[in-house]
Amino acid sequence: MQTERIILRPWQESDAEALYKYASNPEVGPRAGWPPHKSVEDSLDILHKFLISERNWAVVLKETGEPIGCAGYLTAGNSNLKLADDECEVGYWIGQPYWNQGICTEAMKLVVDYCVNVKGFKTLWGGYFPENPASGRVMEKIGFIPTGEEITCDTLAIGVEKRAIVMKLTPKTTAKSLVVIDLQNDITKHYKDIIDNVNAAIDWAQNQGMYIVYIQHHNTTPLVRTFKAGSKGAELVPEMKIVSNNIFIKTKGNALTSKEFADFIAANHLNEFYIAGADATACVKATCYNMRKANYTVHVISDCITTYALNKLPEMIDYYKSKGCEVKTLKEYQGE
Repeated sequence: MQTERIILRPWQESDAEALYKYASNPEVGPRAGWPPHKSVEDSLDILHKFLISERNWAVVLKETGEPIGCAGYLTAGNSNLKLADDECEVGYWIGQPYWNQGICTEAMKLVVDYCVNVKGFKTLWGGYFPENPASGRVMEKIGFIPTGEEITCDTLAIGVEKRAIVMKLTPKTTAKSLVVIDLQNDITKHYKDIIDNVNAAIDWAQNQGMYIVYIQHHNTTPLVRTFKAGSKGAELVPEMKIVSNNIFIKTKGNALTSKEFADFIAANHLNEFYIAGADATACVKATCYNMRKANYTVHVISDCITTYALNKLPEMIDYYKSKGCEVKTLKEYQGE
């Protein structure tokens, strides 16, 4: 998982020196509930006991290739909170030289996206100590809300009990989705003109904490050769970034006719969609029309859609607007 500045990857034994470099700082560990590391050997032991797992990632700065922090999640039985099987607690820390640069926020957006879209957790929890309000601000930036509750953490590695403020994130607070429609190998015309923008939109949406959804069309008409299930033509185009497992099959123009996609919308309380893909005069059109008919909020990213007949795009932009869709360029949505 990555952004423009960081990569989240599994911890490795070779990270012990970098881990010690930042985790030995007495300003870092106690803020997260663990004591400063005493030696490289101590860091190596902690890597073996705790950090090298499928639930923890090293936060690696792309510019240097060095791990500068940690991000991950805890499940039922491993947390100070009483978690259900479909819940988790997120956690993170960053080395002091990189505080107040937004890196924690970037890392946690990636973790939240993974926990929701890959692992399927329905509720995410977090906690921070009152003396570390910056940690709470990170959670607020990615959609967590205060519960008004506090807990006493009595299993901290620093050997003392501490009071923590509890935060909560539910799918309703990440109820937006980027939907990329029918960018498959049989779309042979014009898709390469928009693929860079589509990939940039995927990065942007992921950083905003949106669900990333891919729609694939399978043609069931006997005499039509394109988009046949199991064919190379029906596969998603290789240039496109695939950052989630939310890939749903449809056999009609309207993406909402995919039962799996409709169930996904209902399960995650989605109500706002950003649309990219093809064909602007067919499947994108049908999907936008039916989403608006269902009273969803729909945004069409104008430089992330295409069609066989490019001269039809202005007409389609007017059509989307007439149905109540907002239409803007990607840079406009990014606030540039």
